[in-house]
Amino acid sequence: MARQTRIDRLLERMEQAATDLGLEVRYENIAKPGYAGGLCRVKDTWVVILNKGAPTGEQVEALASALATRDTEGVFLPPDVRDLVDQHKKE
Repeated sequence: MARQTRIDRLLERMEQAATDLGLEVRYENIAKPGYAGGLCRVKDTWVVILNKGAPTGEQVEALASALATRDTEGVFLPPDVRDLVDQHKKE
């Protein structure tokens, strides 16, 4: 079993935060080079679609950008997740 890296753990915590905020996270094969993913609405559901082929760091950034569009005040976010989301809110 492969050892989980720090960035993999961060991505897991961010996925949980997205779920807590009512977002669905999906991993899809996206044939657009350099595109890590983003937030979209599918019928009545907000979905973050992440490119399976993108590096984990880019997936983390795309998910942080999506989370930054939501009101996160009422949800517990681990400090490293909150810091990253807050950075994206300021951009």
